[in-house]
Amino acid sequence: MARRHSRPEEKAVSYEEALALHTRGGPMRPLVAVGGDVLTPLGPDLTDVPAFVIAGPPRTGRSTALLVAAESLLAAGSGLVVLAPRRSPLRRLRGRPGVAALITDAEVTADEFRQILGSVPEEYGVIVVDDAELFTGTEIDSDLARLARGGSGTGWGVLAVGDAESPAPDRTGWMGGVKRNRTGMLLSPQPGRGLLHLGDGTLRPVRVPLLEAAL
Repeated sequence: MARRHSRPEEKAVSYEEALALHTRGGPMRPLVAVGGDVLTPLGPDLTDVPAFVIAGPPRTGRSTALLVAAESLLAAGSGLVVLAPRRSPLRRLRGRPGVAALITDAEVTADEFRQILGSVPEEYGVIVVDDAELFTGTEIDSDLARLARGGSGTGWGVLAVGDAESPAPDRTGWMGGVKRNRTGMLLSPQPGRGLLHLGDGTLRPVRVPLLEAAL
């Protein structure tokens, strides 16, 4: 029987290191992970598929991965609207340049939400949603669904985190449309590791860069 060799421990990659290599980034091309034998930054193109979902079991670093993506978008000049109805690392973005609003109330009205969207001055805007399932069936469910399917134009995108263990489509709610886009990242019980799918039929083993606060 052939001897199975253990793989050497991979060195953690910082957000700063990954962002420096993210030369194809932009206000609609967030950095979400790195992968490959040669360190390669990876992420979706929200002008192509307007929504991207991060899924996996609890405590796998889903919210931290979402924060990495949000930070990269801010660095690229995107305007953000952040929805974080529960305690979340996304809340540290409050007051940052480029963040039009941080919404912590899952019962935000459609009128309030639309006013916030209208206040985003940047050419490109991304809605960043943690605990996305809490907005299913709310007043802004249909607005989020429209944004996620590109119904508000190519200048808008959606990044979302849900509680599902896989990105399979739900039957109801706006997240069903997001997951049917078939682009997303599924994180494993080993925090920060997962599989990335960018809609091209390829599953890529990846790891999420570490923000300085997490090092």
